[in-house]
Amino acid sequence: MFKNISETIITRFVNALISFIITIIISRRFGAEGTGTIGLIVLGITIIVLVNNFIGGSGLVYLIPRYGVYNLLITSYIWALITSVPVSIILGISKLIPSGYTFHVFLLAFLFSLTSINQMIMLGKEKIKPYNIISMLQMIVLIISLMLFIKFYPQKGINAYIYALYCAYIFAFLFSSLYIKKIISFTSLAGVAKIIKETFKLGVIFQTANLLQLLNYRLSYYLIDLYTGRGNLGVYNIGVQVSESVWNIPKSLSTIIYSKISNSDDKNYSINLTLGFLKLSLAATSILLLIIIVIPKSFYVFIFSSDFINVKQVMIWLSPGILAISGGMILSHYFSGSGKAFHNTISSAIGVIFTILFCILLIPEYGLSGAALAATLSYCASTLYQIIIFCKTTKCNLINLLPVTNDIKIIKKEIKKCFNKSN
Repeated sequence: MFKNISETIITRFVNALISFIITIIISRRFGAEGTGTIGLIVLGITIIVLVNNFIGGSGLVYLIPRYGVYNLLITSYIWALITSVPVSIILGISKLIPSGYTFHVFLLAFLFSLTSINQMIMLGKEKIKPYNIISMLQMIVLIISLMLFIKFYPQKGINAYIYALYCAYIFAFLFSSLYIKKIISFTSLAGVAKIIKETFKLGVIFQTANLLQLLNYRLSYYLIDLYTGRGNLGVYNIGVQVSESVWNIPKSLSTIIYSKISNSDDKNYSINLTLGFLKLSLAATSILLLIIIVIPKSFYVFIFSSDFINVKQVMIWLSPGILAISGGMILSHYFSGSGKAFHNTISSAIGVIFTILFCILLIPEYGLSGAALAATLSYCASTLYQIIIFCKTTKCNLINLLPVTNDIKIIKKEIKKCFNKSN
């Protein structure tokens, strides 16, 4: 278990590092406006993939031990194709995808969905290592392809990034397909209707919360583009990416929390574990955010170019919200592991309401600072709901959220268990 966790953490940090380098390349090569356009393209892909995951998403991990892999695979592939087309058209007509990129967004989202389905099958079969390898190789192919296209085809502009995405997604799909081919047993498609019904039922539970959370995180992009222009969206996009990079720590800790709580019947153990990792997540995130804020504005201008002189301003206003979500991630996995995932859906819905309300109120008047403040208020509202529900259902008091010596003992004990199980 420890080996799987450590490999997952390493993969996430390597991917985050590569992503940061790609962000630098994009910002310096395409400027603020180009970065904003790419941000909307990636957001369009993400929305389509989330809709596709109503059948081909994380619900597969639960269903694979209960149904044949082949039936689930074919069902998920067909659903991905059926949904990618109309969702792409709707986003294009609504002008939520930049003009001229609708077909690219459709095809890239479809390719990414196929790879995601393959990876969910790997997780369902507990093949964590190949899952991590494919995730890392996809990022490596992306950055290499991007640099090659920029060097040899500089006239392509933003399309250089699009072509690099094609290379990365096609490679990941082919590589993952070769792997899962080994674990597929071709069977009859009888009973597919039942599989679709069961998969969709689970998908609604998992993906509604994820879709709402995405809107919580990214709905402001469209409003920034509408009210202040594509250039300001590019600056905001960079500020968000740098700020959210600190979430690698709570995401990694959440992996441990979810696994432990899902397999434990000891309520007190689950509560104490959650409290210990909640405090660790907040402490680690606070340190990283402090470093980001202390770094002078001139450094960010040097890294990203003069177009991004206001990026630090965005990160400062975002910081309280980023910190709040770092705690919310731990609580989300507590609720999921305890069979109370509906609280995460409610939390995300509250965040979306706050995002819409405060973006409309603050962005026209205060621009980027208003957008970042709206995000912070939204994130804090979501996490506050989770804290209230956690305290109410576990009989904890707010004072229990303060760090104590026993938290360190709990964390050390869990890490020691992981080491023992890996030996």
